[in-house]
Amino acid sequence: MFSAIITRLQRNIFKFLITSVVGIINRDELIAMSRRAGQYWEVRSSETMTIKPPAEAPTPTEFEPFVGEYQTPPIFVCELSGAKLLGPKGTCYLPPGGIVLENIGHPKYLRFLGIRSTLAHFIGLSNCESIHDGTVAHLINYRGLGYGPWLNHELPKIMAIRYYAKQTGKDPILLIDPEAPDWVFEHLKLLGYSEDDWIIWDKKCAKIDQLVLPSLHRRHSTTRGHSEIEPVPALRDWMYDQFHVEDIDESYSSYIFVSRQNIDQRKVKNFEELQTRLVSLGFDIIEPENLSIKEQIRVFSQAELIVGVWGSGLSNMVFGDELSVIILYPENGITTDFYLLANECGHNYDHVVCLSTGEGHKNDDIIVDVSELEQRIFTHSSDINTNE
Repeated sequence: MFSAIITRLQRNIFKFLITSVVGIINRDELIAMSRRAGQYWEVRSSETMTIKPPAEAPTPTEFEPFVGEYQTPPIFVCELSGAKLLGPKGTCYLPPGGIVLENIGHPKYLRFLGIRSTLAHFIGLSNCESIHDGTVAHLINYRGLGYGPWLNHELPKIMAIRYYAKQTGKDPILLIDPEAPDWVFEHLKLLGYSEDDWIIWDKKCAKIDQLVLPSLHRRHSTTRGHSEIEPVPALRDWMYDQFHVEDIDESYSSYIFVSRQNIDQRKVKNFEELQTRLVSLGFDIIEPENLSIKEQIRVFSQAELIVGVWGSGLSNMVFGDELSVIILYPENGITTDFYLLANECGHNYDHVVCLSTGEGHKNDDIIVDVSELEQRIFTHSSDINTNE
C-alpha cells in the first residue's frame, strides 16, 4: 500500500516536471511546426464514420458517448530534425520545445515512460550520440510489449512510413523495442522487411538527425474529450489489404472461439461445459499464443463469427471481413476497446455480460451462461449447426 502511494507520487512529480519545466508539444503544435518547416505529409484526410450500438445487447453507458457519427482524424507523418530520444521507450524530445506527445498521445501516459531512466538520460542529453546516419522511424509503444498495442497502435504506422518514403525518396530504418517478442518481427517480415531494415533501441539516449514520426491512432479510450479516441477505418483497410496468407494449407471453421485458458486472467471457469457446446455447434477453439502469425491471420480471415473473452487475441479481427464478433465481459468489466475496433473494421458487434468470480474487476474470471451465449450465437448465424 505504502509503496503504491510512493510510486503514484513519483509519477505525479515526473508528470509535473515534464509538463511544467521541460514542456510538451501536442498534436496541433506538432502539425503546425512541421507544416512551417515543410516536413508534414497528410496520408489520408479526415472522414466520417458511423459507430453503431451493439447488435442485440443493450448499449452500456460506457458505449453511449461513442454511438453516432464520428469524424476521424487525418493520418499524417512528420519529419523532425534534431530530435533526441531518451529512456526505455525512446521518449521524443525536440529542443527547445519539449517532449513530443504524438508517440504517447496524452500527458497522463507519461507515467509509462520509465521515470528514473528517462530523467537520468534527460540530464545527460548533451552526451547523446547518433545511432543512424539516415532517417529513423519510431515504432516503440509507450505501453509496452502487448500484442494488442503493437497490432493496433504501432504496426499501422507502417502505412504512413511507406507514404513518407514514396514522397521523399528516403527509406527510414525502423526503431524497435529491445524486448520485442518474435511476433513483432513476424509481422514485419510479412510486410517485406528484413533484419537490415530495423535497429534495436538501447533504452538510453540518442540523437536522431531525421526522425520520422507517424500519427498515433488509438482504438481503446473511454473519454471522448481527449484526442486519443481515434478509430480510423482507413488504417484497418490498409492492414487488411497488406496481410494475406496464401501458403498455409490448414483450413479452419468459420466459427471461432478465442480461448484465454492459458492466460493468468479472464479465464472461463466453466470452460469444459462451454467447449463441449461450442464444438457441437461447429466451432474451432483456438489459442492465439500457440499459433504463428500466419496461422492467426488465416484463422481470422476465414471467420464469419468470433466469440471470446475480451483480450489482445481478439485484435486479430482486423484481418477479418464483415464478420460478427461476440465479446464476453465480466460484470462491471465492460471496456470500449473491441467495440470501437469492431466498428472500425465494419464488423457486426455484440457482447454478453457474464458472472464474475471475483469482486467485479474487469480482469476477473467468468462463468458463462452457455444457453444465453448459444441463443446470441443463433441470432448472428442462421446456418450454424444445431445438432446435439
